[in-house]
Amino acid sequence: MYDFSKDDTPQGPIEPRTIVPSQFFTGRERWRALGSTHRLLYAILEDAVNVYIGPERTSKQRRAVREARRWLFSDDRSYVFSFLRTCEALDLDPQYIRAGARRRCNLVAGRS
Repeated sequence: MYDFSKDDTPQGPIEPRTIVPSQFFTGRERWRALGSTHRLLYAILEDAVNVYIGPERTSKQRRAVREARRWLFSDDRSYVFSFLRTCEALDLDPQYIRAGARRRCNLVAGRS
């Protein structure tokens, strides 16, 4: 028979376990729980990567790809929305993002 006397007796005030947002929220709820600044930074990063790996058929598209490439591979930290500051704010590894974007670009569009 099990002895309940020692293991199940609360020793002090009962405190609820802490649940962090990443454990509670999933998918859409997690996105809504992010602050608007973080959502903006994610959107900027996502757009730059999508433009970088996108087609270059017209002069406008080529210019957009060049701008995205320049932003993604710049080491400039002098302005708030630079690539490196964006990655820092989102707690992302910039080298990992760059390598993934370059690899995806090479696969999809045959560029570097």
